[in-house]
Amino acid sequence: MSNKRKNQQLIWHWTEYLLSAAPLLLAFAVYGYTLRLPFFLDDGAHFDILAQTSGLEFWGDFPTFPFYRPLVFTIWQGYERLSGGYDPVAFHYLNVICFGIAGILCGQVTKRLTPPSIRFPASVVAGILFVLFPFSYQAVGMVAALFHLTLAVGVMLSVWAGLKWLDNPKRMFVLVIAWSGAFIAVFSHENGVLILPLMVGAIVIGFSKEEISLRRIGILLAPICMMVSIYLLQWWRVRPQDATQINNALDVSLAVLLQGLVYPFAALIRPFITGDIDPIALVIIAMLIVFVSVVAFARFALKTLPALLYGVGWYVIAILPAALFLTAGYVLGQTRLALFASLGGSIFWGIIIASLWCQRSSIIKLMALVVLIGFIGVSLEFLAMRRGEFLQLAAYQRNLLAQFDTLNVEATNTVVINTPDFLIPDEANRRFLIGTEGVLFVDPASDYGLQWTINSVGNYRDISVIAFPEIQRNSGFGFSTHPPALGQTDVTQRVRNADYVFVTEFHERDFEAVLVGGQGVDAPLNAIGARFAENQVELISVDAHYNDDYIEIRSQWRVLDPDAIKMFVHVTCDGLLIAQSDGFPWGDTFPFADWQAGDENTDIRRAYFEETFSPDCLEVYVGLYYQADVTRLEAVDSETNSRFENDLIPVNIIFEG
Repeated sequence: MSNKRKNQQLIWHWTEYLLSAAPLLLAFAVYGYTLRLPFFLDDGAHFDILAQTSGLEFWGDFPTFPFYRPLVFTIWQGYERLSGGYDPVAFHYLNVICFGIAGILCGQVTKRLTPPSIRFPASVVAGILFVLFPFSYQAVGMVAALFHLTLAVGVMLSVWAGLKWLDNPKRMFVLVIAWSGAFIAVFSHENGVLILPLMVGAIVIGFSKEEISLRRIGILLAPICMMVSIYLLQWWRVRPQDATQINNALDVSLAVLLQGLVYPFAALIRPFITGDIDPIALVIIAMLIVFVSVVAFARFALKTLPALLYGVGWYVIAILPAALFLTAGYVLGQTRLALFASLGGSIFWGIIIASLWCQRSSIIKLMALVVLIGFIGVSLEFLAMRRGEFLQLAAYQRNLLAQFDTLNVEATNTVVINTPDFLIPDEANRRFLIGTEGVLFVDPASDYGLQWTINSVGNYRDISVIAFPEIQRNSGFGFSTHPPALGQTDVTQRVRNADYVFVTEFHERDFEAVLVGGQGVDAPLNAIGARFAENQVELISVDAHYNDDYIEIRSQWRVLDPDAIKMFVHVTCDGLLIAQSDGFPWGDTFPFADWQAGDENTDIRRAYFEETFSPDCLEVYVGLYYQADVTRLEAVDSETNSRFENDLIPVNIIFEG
């Protein structure tokens, strides 16, 4: 063989290796941002559970956790014992690694189940489609979803190694890998027991034209059967109470999960649907799309039909436990439940696209390319949207924790109002036919203080978290707040004696927790000496701090005769109003009418700029008005006894730096 020929083969082999590893590389390209995320959702609850154990109790009867998923707990506990704590970067890194490896293995299993003529392109496409499956975003972005990722890795590793060993039974280490993968899968998640039918199906298809020893198959499957039996016995002891009760809205759950098998087509239909589509209609649409795809495709590659049916069967079998036993309300918001099923869907579509691409006709090749671009385009747009929301939630938490640390609120009476539980897109930004498409931040049943504590060095579990729907101003997206939801009277009682009060404020599509007041807040240094409406209210001091996006006004008030009045801030540039803010003190949570006579408190509020300008032109004014008729209270200078023009009190602006 010539050197040129050898070099060409070498280049091709390295190209093949690189493309086979594409799912892992793509996983970091798409989900690398998760390394910047904090702990989310019920991460803290899981680590709290681990703190209650002295060893490996979760391999036995461990009632603290209602599911039997001991392997992942062992991984987390092992890391904690070795490093002395929990590191979100390391754990998110582990999630992405597992996800990428599952993609590589998905490609390799696809390669083994398909004819030689399409094996390589089918493996590459299947692996890529798995990594880009849009409904997996929750599992990759949340540490607590590692159960789903190790399940996927374990099953794919076991199936791949099992087929490899049956091809060459002399390589006993491959058999050990197959058993190890089954162990990982079975003890990671309840769906791990599905390794048995999935392995049997892969053997039937992979060796349909070959004679294979039943003894060999028995050697492979016997330990796996033993693992599944042990798991089922343990699971029966610790199962959730509702784990054997059939979901009373099965059609909804099936529709939510089944649309993942045909998600590009669901995205195409979305513009013609308002709200959620009828679940039965969606199930029928999904079944028709799969049926038509199989029938139309059969003429091009009939030999791959068993593998296609295997992929569809995998998807359906994998979604059945969640659809049958979990409530529809839970399934609607937990799209990561389809991650394991997406392995089968990726095999199905990977074979179809690769088979079309390998046809001689340019038109058919173009068809394959269009379908692949459709899958990739829908996925990347959707994942980009969810990426932005994940990073928003991360920034929210990072900013709030920085304020906690600066103010040293650990031992104070601090109240945080309207903290986010999860975000969902509004109707105009939905991409699929049913489900919330939401980004989860913390479970409504969780202790929010634990969420903060595991992401910092401070203990913030005693911080009070409440929701006040009246002041929630999100626009263009859904924003669910952490309970309990309270009315004005109860909110006033909570904040009255608080040292620090934070309120989540919204500006266009951005939101952040802002310090708005509290007994521990420092009063402004710039004394003003102004009184309103015959000494009804006094403004003791006030100043404004300039920021590129907003101006923050800090004002100290004394109320002598409480009344239903509001304060306002006007920011002008060359006489033109460019920003304003009005409402009750402390972010609309502590009305002047609820103050006691003689109370002195400091309010902090922001006025966001709506246009660009030169800071030199800025002027800031504050004032008060009656809530009932929106008339301004007379503002008088206490020293000169003269009335301020238009009852507007000018505020000194401080330009930092």
